[in-house]
Amino acid sequence: MSRYPDWMTTNPRNPPQKWIDLYRELRRRMPEGDPAPLEISRVLSCNEYTSIVVRRIVKDPAAFGLATPQHPGELPTLDRWDRDQYEQTRQAEGLQWDGSDHRVPIDELLRRRVRRFEEVDRVKSKSQETTIEVKVTGPIAITHIGDPHLDDDGTNIGLLKHTIETIAKTPYMYAGNIGDTLNAWPEGSRLSGLYAHQATTWDEGIRLAVWLLESVPWVYTILGNHDQWGQTATILRQIMKGSQCAVITPGEARITFKFPEGEPIKLAARHNWPGGRSMWNRAHNVVKSSKLGAGGNADILIQGHTHVWACHQHEGDDGRPRTSLIVKGFKDWDSYAEDRGFYQHKHGHSCTTILDPTAGPMERVRVVWDIDEAAELLAYLRRRR
Repeated sequence: MSRYPDWMTTNPRNPPQKWIDLYRELRRRMPEGDPAPLEISRVLSCNEYTSIVVRRIVKDPAAFGLATPQHPGELPTLDRWDRDQYEQTRQAEGLQWDGSDHRVPIDELLRRRVRRFEEVDRVKSKSQETTIEVKVTGPIAITHIGDPHLDDDGTNIGLLKHTIETIAKTPYMYAGNIGDTLNAWPEGSRLSGLYAHQATTWDEGIRLAVWLLESVPWVYTILGNHDQWGQTATILRQIMKGSQCAVITPGEARITFKFPEGEPIKLAARHNWPGGRSMWNRAHNVVKSSKLGAGGNADILIQGHTHVWACHQHEGDDGRPRTSLIVKGFKDWDSYAEDRGFYQHKHGHSCTTILDPTAGPMERVRVVWDIDEAAELLAYLRRRR
């Protein structure tokens, strides 16, 4: 027994109005394509039998006396009645392409394109591979500032202020910004409504960003996912335009520190390393990236983003100890974590790596989580040298 009604085989050009209406409703919602019965059922909220019938019409609407609808806004292709007259007028009045592109010889155009690529390649390569020639002997320190979120009410701004002040007054201590300097909720988005629930305005947030980015010597600044919403990245770049920051990038800051004495030390920082998550190891993605040689086999791999902290150290296949780090950031109270029941870490806002090029392999990179202790240890190591 056929699954189709008699009218589809005996009198296909006279289907009941019900099927015509359903077909037209489908084409109103899906102007193009050949949807499967299951898709038709979903769109029309109809049963399987009805969807099979409607699809039969979709397959060949002309067989049922229905014209195939055109794409909205599509005009039929016609032979222009004025084609000959148009061509004659254009030639007579010189209505040709103005030839502005022909004023530049193709060789010059190619040279311009080559120069442009070389400029882009130079900038991109610099952000991927940066070498810093350290001018002083002995150890230096890099304090990695976790996600600041300066304008968020849940940010521990007092601890961040103390951290910045300590870096600023400690010789040979530098800073790295792991990203998300501001909340920067994008204008016009659903998230922009969160501004109604924070006390700090956008303008005040920019003033806080200027304070942060001009207060200490920066080695790197990562533009986190929040920093890349709207015009925030452009604003942060302008704030840091006159700074001595070695790398400002939305991607990976890969830096090699070359010292007058001892071995070079490599650092690779991202806002978030790829590699997934693991319930057994919060630093899973950073460790995985390190073991796979990410960051040019860097001695230190670090990230922020997840608002947790973790530290893992292991020995690479080349015999060099490697350190994988996650810094929590200064946002102690996060409504997103509260809504989803995530545990909110209480420590690890920032961490300091002390780079000691003449020390033994296991002491070449020291990780200190307390900023005051890091400053004291750096001063002691430099005196001892």
